[in-house]
Amino acid sequence: MRPEIFAILAIGCLVAVIPQGAAQELPGAEQERIEVVIDSEGDASVKHRITSSTEPTGLEFVGAPAHNLRITDGLGGEIVSMDATGAVIPADRGVVLVEYELQDYARLVDGVWTLDFLYTDTVVFTVPDDAELAFINGKPLYTKTDKRFACHGCQMVLEYMVDAPKSMHVASWENREFPVEIRTLAGVENFEFNQPERSISFDVDDADTYVIAVFDTELLGKPYIMLHNGSKVVFSGYDISETRVGITAKPDAPGRVTIIGTTVIPEFSVFAPLIAGFMAVLAYPLLRRLSFH
Repeated sequence: MRPEIFAILAIGCLVAVIPQGAAQELPGAEQERIEVVIDSEGDASVKHRITSSTEPTGLEFVGAPAHNLRITDGLGGEIVSMDATGAVIPADRGVVLVEYELQDYARLVDGVWTLDFLYTDTVVFTVPDDAELAFINGKPLYTKTDKRFACHGCQMVLEYMVDAPKSMHVASWENREFPVEIRTLAGVENFEFNQPERSISFDVDDADTYVIAVFDTELLGKPYIMLHNGSKVVFSGYDISETRVGITAKPDAPGRVTIIGTTVIPEFSVFAPLIAGFMAVLAYPLLRRLSFH
């Protein structure tokens, strides 16, 4: 057997017998970038880009067990690892790329895809194409136009809904109509727009599920108050466009949801008498002066 072939085999055997968890016993690998792409079935594809090092380092995977693990170095070679939870990165191998897959990474819980995540480095996530809205520790993240977001150093509960049920409603005021979209896994009934109180209200028939109301700021202006069964509740808002907003909360019981704005449709007919009276006051002195000529 040629010496170089024997050397390659020996290295391969050495890596293969490294005990599981050995990566955690070494200095942590310095990572340039970590990417996690979650598909519509909750599986994930993961990539780590590891900075070159002059000493062996350990890499902990973002989940386990890793499937279809592939490690390539900056010299065009492959690094063999039998550990499903992490990898040992040898010294002086250039920039190393680690790729693997995680099955059932996000789990479907009561209609919501959920991932409880903890990792010490910054991770860039990509959620499925049909996830329009995600929640990070309960806070909404609008993902319709950009499916990627970065989690810095990173402990979070990621939640997102795919094809969440929508109910469309109309808020009517004189001869104008404003669409109001409500997204939730709960049932929605008895929608009402109250112009004098500057509010929209509706009933939901389930607890501990996200409720998202989307409407024009011309209908209800910022800032907002949300009530559940008459009591103030914590909620979050996000801008969809310059003229459209989303308001979301997670009521802990069925009941009546009310969203109150500080402004409501500026209707000319309401202010016309005031404007006319004001103009008359301004015009009266001028008319008196003109009557003497």
